[in-house]
Amino acid sequence: MAVVVVTGATGTLGALLVPALVQAGHEVRAMTRTAGRVRSAGATEVVADVRVPASLRPALAGADVVVHLASSARDRRRTDVDGARNVMIAADGARVICLSIVGCDRTPLAYYRAKTAAEEAVRAAGGRVVRATQFHSLLRTVFAPRLLGRAVVPAGLRLQPVAEEFVSSVLVEGVADPAALPDEIGGPEQLDTAQIARRLTGRAPLTVPAPLPLVRAVRRGSLLAGPQARTGGSPLA
Repeated sequence: MAVVVVTGATGTLGALLVPALVQAGHEVRAMTRTAGRVRSAGATEVVADVRVPASLRPALAGADVVVHLASSARDRRRTDVDGARNVMIAADGARVICLSIVGCDRTPLAYYRAKTAAEEAVRAAGGRVVRATQFHSLLRTVFAPRLLGRAVVPAGLRLQPVAEEFVSSVLVEGVADPAALPDEIGGPEQLDTAQIARRLTGRAPLTVPAPLPLVRAVRRGSLLAGPQARTGGSPLA
């Protein structure tokens, strides 16, 4: 079994991945910026910040695998781009798996541009990038009822929601066997705006006009996984 460090260990995916790796028999270090936040039995909490290179070396020392999940839409340059570079330097020979987003290189959004730059940094240093489609939890937030019990969203968006538990299980497989890692992970269904809203709220959404490059790209399918993606997990519900 491997010594595995998980950055972003207390995030949406990290909170699932850490106990799954422990269950698989790995020695797991759960990295967090704030002490006392790791609750997974069997994991060791390590306090470090991907934005602070000096904090990473002791956190990653002796690791066999680093699963890099830390990300921030607000502090995207320092956390995602610089953070990826810092992790690759501090990994010091450990195998690095970096989670990114399907279609980030073809969807015009500042956060996605940062994810694309982070991917480039990881690949340039010999790490592995795995992309996932939108998590169920994200869509529950985006499609939360905001007006008269209905979601308010642009019409015609095309997405492929994936369960966080499925992404976690694929990453656990990839930690044990690098050949098992796909380039992309997606959910079992491709859904449009109306279908997603009805699944989550039971009602049709209120659609708003949004002739933005971002919306046009998503309508064309920029966030859908490719034909070689590993797909599965539970449908959005």
